[in-house]
Amino acid sequence: MTSHTFDLRAQKRNVFVTQLRDQEDFDDDKADFIKKHAIDESSSKLLSSSIKTLQSTLLIKQASEADKLQEELQKKREEYHEKMLACSSKEEMLRKRQQQIGERVNKFDKFIKETEVKRRRALEKYQNEKRLKEQKTKELQIHTQELRKLRQRFKHLQKKVETFSVYQKYLMKVVDITPGDYFDNTNDSVLLGIMARHKTLFSTFEVLSATLGRKTDEVEAYQQIIQNTKQLYNQQLLIDNSDIAKLQNRLEDITHSNAHLEHVLQTSEEIYRQQRTTLGQVKLAVLNLAEKCVRKHCPPLVSLDILDMLSVIQLFIQEHQDICILARNMKTPPLPDQSDTEQSNSERKTKLNIVNQYLARPSINLLVTSQSEEYF
Repeated sequence: MTSHTFDLRAQKRNVFVTQLRDQEDFDDDKADFIKKHAIDESSSKLLSSSIKTLQSTLLIKQASEADKLQEELQKKREEYHEKMLACSSKEEMLRKRQQQIGERVNKFDKFIKETEVKRRRALEKYQNEKRLKEQKTKELQIHTQELRKLRQRFKHLQKKVETFSVYQKYLMKVVDITPGDYFDNTNDSVLLGIMARHKTLFSTFEVLSATLGRKTDEVEAYQQIIQNTKQLYNQQLLIDNSDIAKLQNRLEDITHSNAHLEHVLQTSEEIYRQQRTTLGQVKLAVLNLAEKCVRKHCPPLVSLDILDMLSVIQLFIQEHQDICILARNMKTPPLPDQSDTEQSNSERKTKLNIVNQYLARPSINLLVTSQSEEYF
C-alpha cells in the first residue's frame, strides 16, 4: 500500500506577484514543489502502471513551465522595480515643478492683485474725470446761455440807446432854451432836474389816471345800479298790472257768480214756497184723514207727528180691508148638508160676534155697515 506525504509549511512573506522575493525563497519553493509532487513508490509499480508514469511526466513538465514562469516573473519584477525608480524620480521632479508652479502662481496672483488695484484706481479716476467733465460741460452750457442772453441784452440796450438818443438831443435843446433859475440848484445836472420833474409829473399823472379810472368805474357801477333799478321797476310795474288785470277778471267772475247765485236763490225760494204749500196741503189732508180714522183709545193727534198719523191711517185701511174680506167669506153656500149646516151656523155666529165687536167702534162708517149687512 502506497502512502502519500504532503509537507505544509508556513506562509511566505511576499504574497503578491509584484512583490520582490529573495533567491533563497525561490529555491525553497522549487524544492517544495518537487517534493510535493514526488511519489514514494517502487520502480516496479511505476513500470507496471503507464498511466501513473504519464502523470508524473506531466507534473515534471509543469514544473519546468513553472520555472520558466518564475524567471519571467523575476524579469517583470526587475522591470517593475526600474519603473518604480523612474516613477519616484519623475515624482520628485513633478513635486519640484509643482513647487515652482506654485511660486509662479503666487507671484502671478500678486501681480493680478496689483493690476486690479491699479485698474480700480484708473476706473475711479476715469469716473471722477468723467463727472468733472460733465459738470464743466453743464457749466459751460449755462455760461454760454448767459453770455448769449447778455449779448442779446447788450444789443437791446444799444437799440434803446439809439432810440432814446433822439430824446437826449431834445432834452439838450430844452436845457439850452430853459432859463437857468427854472430848476433847483441842488441838482448837479440840469438833465437830472428835468428827469426828476418828469418823474414827478408822471407819478402825478398815474395817480390822477388811477383816480379817474376808479371814479369812472364808480360812475359806471352807479349807472348800472340805476339801470337795474329801472328794469326792476318796469318788471314790478308789469307784474302789478298783470295782478290788477287778474283781480279785475276775478271780480267780474265773482259778480257773474253772485248774479247767478241770486237767480238760483230766487228760483229756489219759489220752489221752496211751492213745496212748502204742497207740504201744508198734504199735512192738512193727512190730519183730516187721521181725525176720521182715529179711535178712542189712541192718543190725541196733537201729540203725533206726520209719520204716526200715516201709520194710523194705514192701520185703519188695513182693518177695513180685512173686514171686507171677512164679509165676502161669510156668504151662505148653496144646499149644504145638515151636519155642515150646524157647523156653518156656529161659524156664522162667531163671525157675527167679531163683526159686531168691530162695528161697536165709533170710527166705523155707514158704508162698511151697509156692506156687512148685505153680506150677512
